Amino acid sequence: MSVKFTLLGTGGWIPTTRRETTCALLNMPEALFIFDAGTGLPRLLEQRFRPEPAPAREGPLFLSH
Repeated sequence: MSVKFTLLGTGGWIPTTRRETTCALLNMPEALFIFDAGTGLPRLLEQRFRPEPAPAREGPLFLSH
């Protein structure tokens, strides 16, 4: 079983050109979990952050605040 945790954004509450606001992805073979929906969320469209296996998987979105 392969579990991968990816930080898509960790830049606090103001995004910059180098850092996005909070968003994290927990990718498991049977499920995909997204934590927070900051400006880092669109990074899921980039090849380097795209979850495997791709493409169309649904999963819950957890909002911490």
